[in-house]
Amino acid sequence: MLNMPALINIDKKDLDLYKSLGKEVLNFKERDNKEQFLFALATGFKYESKSELNRKQWFFRSSYLLPKDISLLRAVALFETKDVGILNNWAKIFEIAEMYAHSGIKLLCANINKTPLGRFEKKLEEELIEEIQLMNKVREDEAKTGNK
Repeated sequence: MLNMPALINIDKKDLDLYKSLGKEVLNFKERDNKEQFLFALATGFKYESKSELNRKQWFFRSSYLLPKDISLLRAVALFETKDVGILNNWAKIFEIAEMYAHSGIKLLCANINKTPLGRFEKKLEEELIEEIQLMNKVREDEAKTGNK
């Protein structure tokens, strides 16, 4: 994509958090840096928590992003700014994603530390099921009322 930054960054201090999650959480360990970043981004976004990076360190190349990953980053930026003009500002899109991931990785670590051993994956699975059920209910309600 034109003018897309070559790298996705994390805060330098977050590198140890990503590594520790890879050791503690089986599903996280099996994921590459891109997938870990996107998971942290989604967590930060879910909890409406983002923060500026203090010292940037590259984490993976943006060329590893698939079209669905790019759509996610653009959707988050659009939601954040409420401005369609953001969709062509790759530097700002990446900056927003990096800020959500910066907060998200901290939230994930805090969540793991307060969850009993072996329970994190089960808790995450339960939360995902709840989210899917909620989305399905919203769709059913929209279909009944004819609103979309």
